[in-house]
Amino acid sequence: MRLACEEMIELGFGPYSARVAPAAGGRIAALAWRDGGASVPLLVEWDGQAFDEHAWPKAGAFPMLPFANRLPRDGFVFRGTLVRPEPGPAGFALHGSAHRRAWSVVESTSQRAVMRCTHDGGDAAWPWPWVAEQVVELGQRGMTVTLSIKNEATEPMPLAMGWHPYHPADPDMAGGGLGFSAHARHELDEDGRACDQVEMPLFTMQPGETAAFSEWTGSACLRSPARGSIVVSCTGVSGLVLHRPVRGSYFCAEPVTLLPGRLGEKSESDGSGVLPARQVRQFTWTCGFAPASAQDTGM
Repeated sequence: MRLACEEMIELGFGPYSARVAPAAGGRIAALAWRDGGASVPLLVEWDGQAFDEHAWPKAGAFPMLPFANRLPRDGFVFRGTLVRPEPGPAGFALHGSAHRRAWSVVESTSQRAVMRCTHDGGDAAWPWPWVAEQVVELGQRGMTVTLSIKNEATEPMPLAMGWHPYHPADPDMAGGGLGFSAHARHELDEDGRACDQVEMPLFTMQPGETAAFSEWTGSACLRSPARGSIVVSCTGVSGLVLHRPVRGSYFCAEPVTLLPGRLGEKSESDGSGVLPARQVRQFTWTCGFAPASAQDTGM
């Protein structure tokens, strides 16, 4: 299936502007900060060209539901049920199904858009019905996305929520341009699972580097000495996946509610990978910009 969005929702507030593409998987197509003639993209802008559902553009930002990151090729077992979502061309399922479907528009104003996505359940790929809602708002702090999902089933379902932004990465950000705090770093194995063995929570933003981090404090800063800082804050999540590709001038800082590859594992005794029947779980992601001039003056 191919996705496209001929009609986008335009949002604006103060120095911030954004475009939202509901039919292209509920994707944020663009987010920028402007001051006079200066314009700084906070997300890599999507060009609006149609794309295959399994070959999405490395641009914008999209929701990862009902699971985030990569699943094992053979799926996973949840309370005695084998779950094997539709795999992509590489043979494994990645980033859920919500970003590969059109979302319906519930509300749209000059500063706010509300979108909804529904899964009826009843299939082997994901037996549980769910409904997700994405509220996108522009304000003083930039863009805030509130992502929620309700388990419509009469039994618990597995869940690993996430958000996948593509931030522009200038060459001068490759050194000490990233600031964040977490408890530990987890390398990903060949199946994309976050390993149990932990290391110091360091990430150098080198090309080809990918890692997951537990007990993330919920804030991150991507600094460019010449321009300023992209500032991100989140609530309702405890993990962060960071990725810098071997090629491409972008950087991903993905908040997640569960470390990659952990769905169905008994070790998740705290229930973070489970959504009870008829219950709702949500988190928020806020992305703004602090210009270098403001940083220099202590603002």
